[in-house]
Amino acid sequence: MSQGRAASAASVLFNLGYRVLQVVRDEAGARTVTVETVTVEGACPSCGVFTSSVHQRTFQRVRDVAFDGPITVLWRKKRWRCWESACDRASFAEHTGQVPSRRA
Repeated sequence: MSQGRAASAASVLFNLGYRVLQVVRDEAGARTVTVETVTVEGACPSCGVFTSSVHQRTFQRVRDVAFDGPITVLWRKKRWRCWESACDRASFAEHTGQVPSRRA
């Protein structure tokens, strides 16, 4: 199976609205799965204005993922830029229902 098809199958397996970017297995058999959302824009939590401008991407380790064997899930999170001039917030990190904001 090609790498692209394997990633697509893994994305369906997780069924969370995330796309699987990479799966790496170490010598001990533990897996690290890197995912990102398929979202192309986010709404600023302060002003509500939508933006498609990605300021940066960071990695967050997702906890409590039930799966067969040792697995680490890394979420390649988008940090959006808020361009609304009346808004005090310059940027904000994405969050989902499955992985809420750490402040929630």
